[in-house]
Amino acid sequence: MRSLKRLIYIALAGCFILLAGSCTRNNGDIGEWFGTWQLTSIEVNGVPQEGYQRNYFWKFQNNIIGLIRVATGEATHNRDERYGTWEETDDMLILNFSYHDDENADGDATAGPYVPFPELHLPYNERIRLAITQRTGSSMTLVYHASGDDTYTYHLKKQS
Repeated sequence: MRSLKRLIYIALAGCFILLAGSCTRNNGDIGEWFGTWQLTSIEVNGVPQEGYQRNYFWKFQNNIIGLIRVATGEATHNRDERYGTWEETDDMLILNFSYHDDENADGDATAGPYVPFPELHLPYNERIRLAITQRTGSSMTLVYHASGDDTYTYHLKKQS
C-alpha cells in the first residue's frame, strides 16, 4: 500500500512537470511582438490625425492580430474587435484581413470581425505591407504607403 501511494505521487509529480513545461504562448514565443500595443497616434502624410483619441489597441499572439477599439466617453465600457493574421519579413509587418466565415461573407468590406476599422486606413482583402521604421521592446513605428499618394504612420506603445 505504501509503495502504491509513492507510485501515485511520482506519477502526479511527473504529470505536473510535463504540464508546467508545455505552457507556451499559443505555439511558441513570438518575442517582442507578443502582447498588447496601444496605438498612440496616427499621422497622415506627416500630419497627426485630428481627433484621434488613443482608443485603438493591436494585440499580437502567434500569427493572429487583434485590433481593438475601446469606446470612449463617460460611462462607456464596450469594445469592438477585428481579426487578421500577421507576419514579419525583411523589416516589414504584413497584415492580412481577407478572411470570412459562415456569418460574414467573403468580400464584405462593410462589417464583420475580419475587416479593419476604417479609421485606421487599412484596406480589406489584401496583404498590407507596413514598414517597421522604429522598434524597441516598448515602442514601434510603422509606415503604410497606401495606393495613391497617402502615407500613414502608426506609433504604438507596448502595454503588456
